[in-house]
Amino acid sequence: MDPQHAPFSEVLTLGGCPVGLQNNIWTVKNREGTPMALAEYVAPGLVVLLERAPEAFDADLRGLLQDQDLDAKLAETFPLPVILRLGLEWPSEYWQGLALTWVETLQCAHQVMSALEVTVIHGRAQRHRHRARRLLKYIQRPEVGL
Repeated sequence: MDPQHAPFSEVLTLGGCPVGLQNNIWTVKNREGTPMALAEYVAPGLVVLLERAPEAFDADLRGLLQDQDLDAKLAETFPLPVILRLGLEWPSEYWQGLALTWVETLQCAHQVMSALEVTVIHGRAQRHRHRARRLLKYIQRPEVGL
């Protein structure tokens, strides 16, 4: 079967955008309904993921995958940094704050360093600029390492 026409298995909907798997690649359907690799096509509506509790996301995603009779281990391949970067670079104090909470909770600052650097300079709120700077300093410590 042509990879472009492989079946799309919807796992969840974010901001009205169907998100799922096609050939075990996380995919989002664009406005025309064409599946696009989530790492390549970031629909603005995906930022609503950040309104969920970060500590529960992995378990929730694994449950959704199992509900679709898909391998729960595929949750490990979800391109979360793409959505975190979207939130950090969004021109809104609200989304930047939620993205920072996710980064702090999941301790994944090293995966979104460039977006944190942008937030340090262009963050909508001073407290968000300071949080981003603190995260960058933490991951640059020798004992943490990159």
